Amino acid sequence: MAKNKPTKHGNLIVRSACLISGLGLCIWALSDHPSIGGGAGFGLFQSVVLIAGLITMAAAFLPTRAASTYFSVFVATILSLVAVEILLQVMFRPNYFTSYQYDDRLLFQLKPGSSGVLTHPQEFGGATVLYQVNTDGFVGPELRDPPAEFRVLVYGDSFIHANYTPFDERFTSVLQKDLTEKLAVDSEVINAGISGYGPDQILRRMQTELDQYSPDFVVVSIFSGNDFGDLLRNRMYDLDGDGSLVEREFFLSAEQAREGQLNESELAIVRVLRRTLKALRNSGTTPEQFDPEAWIDWAMARHQEEYKSFVAGEKIVGEFAVDPYSTDIAVSPNSASADLKIRLMDAIIGEISTVAANANVPLLFVVIPHPMDLLDGAHSSGQINKEKYPTYNPKNLTNLLQASVVDHDQEVLNLYPVLKGGDVNDLFLKGGDDHWNAKGQAKSAEAVANEIIRMMN
Repeated sequence: MAKNKPTKHGNLIVRSACLISGLGLCIWALSDHPSIGGGAGFGLFQSVVLIAGLITMAAAFLPTRAASTYFSVFVATILSLVAVEILLQVMFRPNYFTSYQYDDRLLFQLKPGSSGVLTHPQEFGGATVLYQVNTDGFVGPELRDPPAEFRVLVYGDSFIHANYTPFDERFTSVLQKDLTEKLAVDSEVINAGISGYGPDQILRRMQTELDQYSPDFVVVSIFSGNDFGDLLRNRMYDLDGDGSLVEREFFLSAEQAREGQLNESELAIVRVLRRTLKALRNSGTTPEQFDPEAWIDWAMARHQEEYKSFVAGEKIVGEFAVDPYSTDIAVSPNSASADLKIRLMDAIIGEISTVAANANVPLLFVVIPHPMDLLDGAHSSGQINKEKYPTYNPKNLTNLLQASVVDHDQEVLNLYPVLKGGDVNDLFLKGGDDHWNAKGQAKSAEAVANEIIRMMN
């Protein structure tokens, strides 16, 4: 009898372990926790976990030896999955998770200390670019302590973020090199660009960061191609009766909030499997052919929808990663949607100017043109049908921004004439991408460096 006691005790432990482990898996599956859930609601991986939990609970009622064998296999499987998860998180997280995190004030921002990977399509070289975010949330290395003799803070969207370009070839890296050589002083250019950002988000960052980082010079870049539309999509600001800028209440959509939770909490194993299954489902389908002319029509319709939603007082921010070309302003600057965006942009530029003046820091606005406008309405990323849109003017977007900056007595560099000369296509990425390549960034950085030097002298 004494010899049987450990056996009975061991049996109880195994059966209890099966019941508790299985119950834990079932609760986890039913919780809809983002660690295993894709969209909201019960999904494939939750079903797998639930079934595994039920089987593990049922194993508690198997004969003793079978229950013990099952639990040994169960533990070994869990430990193997944990090891794979750790490996994916440590070595491959940038490949599967973004470096973004959602923010109640800015909608989203770069996660300090994170990293990301962008791989170009195979037809354009297939190069993989890794980028790092420092502990202050800026792209690139840690900020110097103490700061360099001449510190420049550069704000903008994906043109400045430039996560598609190796670090040393990016606009801010080239600008830093040019300033150091031409000014003959140790210069530090901080890359404050974030893909998808609009001037409204830049304004909010400047309100806190100018005091925090004490730059000697600030550059605010505005991409004429789509930054007007950001002001309606982001829903951060509106205009009161006298045209003054006022803050507006906004909320992330449930889909965006869920995506943020997944990016923070989803298991790497689950994300890899989800992407693999999606790729397998799409492997037999033919990608939809991109029609640059039809895309312009779609962009026009999209802008009208965004305008109606904005003036109706909609507070939910839905899809803000899609930035269509500002067709309404380019072809019809007197339309209702264009007029509102132009007035909002002017107010934002005015407020940015005030923030810089209060911080007593020199400010340069840089206007970045869309390649389609540089090519008179015809680029792989979009094409204007001039018979359908006879009022299209390729300089409308850049000229409006330049005029607004001048009206606020600020310095502005319009890159339209800088990039217009020569082979424009040689300055931008291929395959329908409207961003400048390393050559375009270097040419723009040189022009900005010269303007900064002119202003400092």
